[in-house]
Amino acid sequence: MNHTTYQVEGMNCKKCVAKIESNLKEKGANQVEVNLNNKSVEVTHDQNALSTVKIAEIIEDLGYNVVK
Repeated sequence: MNHTTYQVEGMNCKKCVAKIESNLKEKGANQVEVNLNNKSVEVTHDQNALSTVKIAEIIEDLGYNVVK
């Protein structure tokens, strides 16, 4: 299991948190923790099932900016 943290801009409410969490879990993430205070998304995932690049793409497709 991999544990990856992303810095994400554009999140500002509980709807954002729910949207990101539900979409990542639907795509195969084992655990997702979104922190609005420090603008981070922590994801526990199987790299073979859900790559770090794919996770960033999912977040960006939802309308948020992953800081690279």
